[in-house]
Amino acid sequence: MARMEPLARKPIASWRRTLAALALCAAAPLAVALPAAAQPTVDVPGVSGDQLIFFFDARAGRVPFLSIANPAGSAVVVEVAFYPATLASRLGTAEYTIAAGGNVVVDPTQSSVAGGAANGSAGLAVVTPVASAGSTQAVVPPQPLTGGYTLANVELAAAFGENPYGRLAVGGNGQRAAAGSNVDGAAVRYQRFTPSVLMAPVYYNPSTLAPPESDGNRVILAAFADAYGAQFEVTPATDEVAALFCDANGFEAAVGGASVSGVLLTSLQELAGGTTLASSGKLFLDVDAGSGNVLGIFSQSLGTFAAGQRMPSVASVPDCPMPTGTPMPTPRPTPSNGNPTGVCPASGTVDGTVTFAFDNPGGAINISGVTAVLGYDPPLSIPGCCANPEVLERITNLTGVTGGIFTAGDNDTNGDAVDDELAVGLVALGSSIPAGPFARVRFDCTPGAPLAAPLCGPDVTDDLGTQIDATCSVAFSG
Repeated sequence: MARMEPLARKPIASWRRTLAALALCAAAPLAVALPAAAQPTVDVPGVSGDQLIFFFDARAGRVPFLSIANPAGSAVVVEVAFYPATLASRLGTAEYTIAAGGNVVVDPTQSSVAGGAANGSAGLAVVTPVASAGSTQAVVPPQPLTGGYTLANVELAAAFGENPYGRLAVGGNGQRAAAGSNVDGAAVRYQRFTPSVLMAPVYYNPSTLAPPESDGNRVILAAFADAYGAQFEVTPATDEVAALFCDANGFEAAVGGASVSGVLLTSLQELAGGTTLASSGKLFLDVDAGSGNVLGIFSQSLGTFAAGQRMPSVASVPDCPMPTGTPMPTPRPTPSNGNPTGVCPASGTVDGTVTFAFDNPGGAINISGVTAVLGYDPPLSIPGCCANPEVLERITNLTGVTGGIFTAGDNDTNGDAVDDELAVGLVALGSSIPAGPFARVRFDCTPGAPLAAPLCGPDVTDDLGTQIDATCSVAFSG
């Protein structure tokens, strides 16, 4: 997948001006020339429509379910066209007759759905009402269709659901066309999705989420054009997207971007380029639909807990300044091996207690998110990787807070196949997380070897996502 290199403090609006001509030249043309009258547009898809668009992911370890509901008093025939991420051509097509007030559930992994052509792929499923069984002529249904979808990750045992992405068929006056009208691209067309800026309103500290390759977080962008004719199609469009990350206090955390052609499956980390995201925040994407459509989806998973949503549209990208005088969370603290704090005991294991210090007089602030990022080097090690059970069983919650989500992830930051950074996080919305002992981490070590406690990078937020000044430290006990 193509990705722009991160930009060094170049204003995001300036990047958009630089790339505007390229985006317009590269945008895929419509198959049929449209009248000069402006085509009605919407910033983000609705939850119902005369045409529904779903994102599906039927790759290994993932299962999607799409539901389509007909609220009208008469039956509707729909064509479900499955496209790969490139949108180059259809993978396959399924046809359903949905009874009055009825619904259907579609599982693209099944051989009974489009001959199983979509199984193993990810992309768009486009649901278009047609004139009759066996017909390919797109028509306006009696009432807008609705439904929902679920994307499940078998490895994480996590799933999230959303409504479909809907749009109306409109006539030259911009109003919804009469039921039964042909959607021909001339007299009647579908609305286009034309946001200027898409936003992921809040993301948790990416180091506490499941790995991005396991859908711990994902950003999905679709850029496509409408092709009208005897059969409605979507075709790939191209956009150069600028990305600005702002932390919970409104300071710039990273600048990056990506090239989108069709459907791009990416992550917060990839969009941020080489910048480590070590705290919660929000993401702004400067997009340009050109003569086509752009929509975005964001999801994140903390172990078995997952959530996802369509990205809302906002008017502009804020000017998130670089932090001045505010210490930033340390993404990868450097261990002080030159200042040993003891030796590894004969047992070959040592416990490190992580302790947080922050002010919360009288408990007036509801502390809902606390993360410690520990950088460590040999002779310290932890069996396993990422958020695997071998790692999690080495971590103990010392806060006394129950009912929240306590998890950890062990990662290799140097690319040498040796894990050297452990993130331990707790999210608790029902009760405030106290300062003091936070977690106990059991490390393996070489008996007799000198030890230096890992340095600790803190990330503490309240229930509104506001960053709280904090420090954390690690002390060994045998």
